[in-house]
Amino acid sequence: MPDQLPRALETAAFFHKGQALFHPLAVASHVLRFGGSEAQAVAALLHDTIGSPEQSRDQIKSRFSDEIASLVYAFQDPRGAPESWRGKREAYLAQVREVSPDARFVIICEELQCLAELLMSLRLRGTPAWKDYPVHNMEIFWYFREVLSIAHKTFPQSGLQRDCVTEFSRQLVILQGIVFEGNLPTTPGSA
Repeated sequence: MPDQLPRALETAAFFHKGQALFHPLAVASHVLRFGGSEAQAVAALLHDTIGSPEQSRDQIKSRFSDEIASLVYAFQDPRGAPESWRGKREAYLAQVREVSPDARFVIICEELQCLAELLMSLRLRGTPAWKDYPVHNMEIFWYFREVLSIAHKTFPQSGLQRDCVTEFSRQLVILQGIVFEGNLPTTPGSA
């Protein structure tokens, strides 16, 4: 199926109805930049569509493939996760450790984009950006540090996936400075 990426983009656009497609496009871009396959890029485009009654696993499987459906549904929240933010995140991290390496790679690319979006929000809005999260900023740092730890332990020691780990590390250092030292980044050109 050589036209999977355009069909995935069309599907993502349908499910985002009027919303910007920046996030799934950026995640797919990370996947391709760091050596992912077309199937992984398609899954990146579709990862936000799960949970919708119009987009079941069987529908993804029939429209794309079983492989892509499996990659997309690796993003599904774990069943029986605790109600607390920390409990949900711990259950999700445990799930990320257990999914296939291909799915883990797409998830890490998505988390890299979430971290980049947080840093951009902090750059543009300053400390009010933390109000988008239901927990203290140290909890957010903890979560991204755990994601990086998983990537560091499971990605190959060289190659493009290692470059993904390096980029994630670089961005996490910036977040660490913000959380622990109050070093809010500024937008380019501001003093």
